[in-house]
This record gives sequence, C-alpha cells and structure tokens, in this order.
Amino acid sequence: LCGHCEDVRSVWANHHALVLPSRQESAPKTLIEAMVCGRPVIAADAGGVREWLREGESGFIAEAATARSFGFALERAWAAQDQWERMGERGHADACAKLDPDPAGELLNLIVEAKRRNE
Repeated sequence: LCGHCEDVRSVWANHHALVLPSRQESAPKTLIEAMVCGRPVIAADAGGVREWLREGESGFIAEAATARSFGFALERAWAAQDQWERMGERGHADACAKLDPDPAGELLNLIVEAKRRNE
C-alpha cells in the first residue's frame, strides 16, 4: 500500500491488475478507474461488478466473496496473464463507452427538465 495518490494513472502505470475481493459494493470506483487505465480486474461478484466487468474479457469474477471462490478467480487470472494487456484494452473500451463524458452537464439537464415538467 502506497498511501494517498492524487494521480490515479500513476498508480496503474506501475501495477498490472486490480484485485477487488469486496463483499459489498455498488459500482466500485476503483474498478472503473482500473478499467479506464487499461488494467484487468479480478473481483468478487458484489453489487454492480457484473455491470462493468465481463468474465474472461476484461477481467475475472469470483462467484462469491469467499476465499475459495476468489481463489478460483485468481487462478483463472494467473493462467491467463499473457492476455492481460488485451483484457485491459477491452476493459478500457467498455468503461469509456459507459462513462458519461459530461456528468455535471447531464445532471443540469435533468434538473432543468424536471423543473419544466413541474411548471
């Protein structure tokens, strides 16, 4: 663990994959950051992980947040380490396609539209 870092890209310049064994998540920001930076993800099937990650395509999903299940996912990842660069590229493309390039503008549009409907 390296502590706080202002530039998430610098983290992923020196690390090969994200290991996310969470038991409870929503849409984990770390998963999205790793994918945008072109890194494969090994994650437990918690919260919105399956909405972002594709098994064998952009990473590996443990069936449950247990040591045994996560161990199997890590084994699959290790066996496919020659594919990590390609998986990172796919994850990057998937994440960029899902991310809103202007979330503040979209929120403003939703607020303006809601106000118009209430007038």
